[in-house]
Amino acid sequence: MSNVPISQLPLATLPLTGSEPFPVVQGGVTVKVPVNQAGVNPTIISNIAALRSNTLSINQVYLQGYYTNGDGGEGSFYYNSSDNSSSDNGGTIIVDAANHRYYRQTEGGAYSIKWFGAKGDNSTDDTVAMQAAINAAAALAGGNDVYAPRGTFITSSGLSIPNAANDPDGIEGSVRFFGTGIRSTIIKGTGNNAVFLFNGTSGSSLAFASLEKLTIAGSWNSTSGSGNTSSVGISLNYGYRNTFRDVQIWSCYAGFYSQFSYECEVSNVNCDGESTGTYCYNGFFLDAVSAGNNNNAFKFVDCVAYDCRNNGWNMIGFAGGTWTSCRAEACVGTGWMLGGSGVLTPVQFGNFDNCIGDSCGTNWSISSNSDITYPSFLQFSNCWSGNSSNNGWSISGIEASQWTGCISDDPYGDGFSISGCSHLSFVGCQTNGYNISNNYSCGFRVFNSTYCTINSNIAQTSYSASGGLSVIESGTSNNNTFVANNFQNGGTRSGVASTFRSNIGLNPVGPHTISPTGSPFTYSNNVDEFLYISGSGITNVSVAGTSISSGAAVQTLLSVPQTLVVVYSGVAPTILGLQQ
Repeated sequence: MSNVPISQLPLATLPLTGSEPFPVVQGGVTVKVPVNQAGVNPTIISNIAALRSNTLSINQVYLQGYYTNGDGGEGSFYYNSSDNSSSDNGGTIIVDAANHRYYRQTEGGAYSIKWFGAKGDNSTDDTVAMQAAINAAAALAGGNDVYAPRGTFITSSGLSIPNAANDPDGIEGSVRFFGTGIRSTIIKGTGNNAVFLFNGTSGSSLAFASLEKLTIAGSWNSTSGSGNTSSVGISLNYGYRNTFRDVQIWSCYAGFYSQFSYECEVSNVNCDGESTGTYCYNGFFLDAVSAGNNNNAFKFVDCVAYDCRNNGWNMIGFAGGTWTSCRAEACVGTGWMLGGSGVLTPVQFGNFDNCIGDSCGTNWSISSNSDITYPSFLQFSNCWSGNSSNNGWSISGIEASQWTGCISDDPYGDGFSISGCSHLSFVGCQTNGYNISNNYSCGFRVFNSTYCTINSNIAQTSYSASGGLSVIESGTSNNNTFVANNFQNGGTRSGVASTFRSNIGLNPVGPHTISPTGSPFTYSNNVDEFLYISGSGITNVSVAGTSISSGAAVQTLLSVPQTLVVVYSGVAPTILGLQQ
């Protein structure tokens, strides 16, 4: 209701509750002042220090500010005569010199960190004030929200988020810490520690806490590579169903770190830096410090690791989880590192959809260690690798995983490098090798791998003249299947029991002649093949030990690993083959 004369306003319902505000002009500034239960003005006190030094019993108090008038700490208090024991918590319960307890009238809303004395001036250490606000919110059954307004708030020792009172497992709720938005509210850590620590225990997980709408700045310098290597933006230990949303992280050795946590949601969290010197060393780090330590069933949506000085996503151990529309860009090391040597816990049951690795040292590296079971049951759908300084996708030692509609664009190594794997599936994928320029690079390299399926893919390179091939199967690879691929630059194959069928560029398009070298003539191939055999001197034709002709011309399908035997006399028969 606006532009309405006071005379036309409706009458208030009486009696008044004591929380209704009315305007008062002080020094040319209009402020709001609530009335007390009797309908008269409360006692106005200038700041927290004055309230603490008070000795009178005052029914209603209006505090003008924490330090000065209108600094964000202002608000209404009432004297709680029934409370003789509560401690002064710095913001919502104030104890004066006469041991009176004044309760802030919060009206059930969020606790502002300025109520507790935080300044946000980018110079004052606000750790004590911010932690006091968090602790006061956690002291309520089910927890409460904590609000950080616009400003840069410094913490020298980090902020710890606990479970709510009377709710050790957080089932009823916990603390939600939120700001006004990215780059508007900045929490700046100056110590060698986590800026935000969400820390449960093995017997009591920290549950249902959340962090939203702010920027975190640590104390690691990405230009010099110096600073506090324990500076972490968000550290999550033994967490359960916590939420992190709309957060930007700068200048941290690790932006987001987690261990022993499960079913947490992370959305629009960006480890991307503000300017030169403010990038993170590692973006997202899912750690595994002991066997069986998995980060389970995480959900990441629209998260970015940009220009990290090491790895964008360093995920040593997880079991289950989804990554949707997440990115790693311009990271010096590896964009996406799943698993790795020396790890104690596998990466398993992960789904990656529409995720990107772009312009990193290696965009995607997925591997295991011989000390553990294979990382497996990973699914990659419509994921992209572009402009990698190494292989687009480096895949080593894993099994039972699949890639659908994925792309490797402009790698300086192989498009898809597959080593020591089994039971992998690649369907509808594409590798474009415009930067492949040495004799060892190719679209799909399959080395020492078995039972892999590579069907309906495209592998092309502009550097066939210098040796770039579409596919190379080598080492002890065997029992793999290559069907209906576009291998326009050809390739090599090694698996005796591997199947190559209907591959453009690798399997002949037209018929070819097979020349018998004497009777009986034995023939086999590592691809399925239609054969047409004719000649006047044929006495017997058999496939896999079964006779199919004793003289007449015959056509047959010779499937891997079957063997053809032709017995003839005189002129050698004509044998035409058409590989499939």
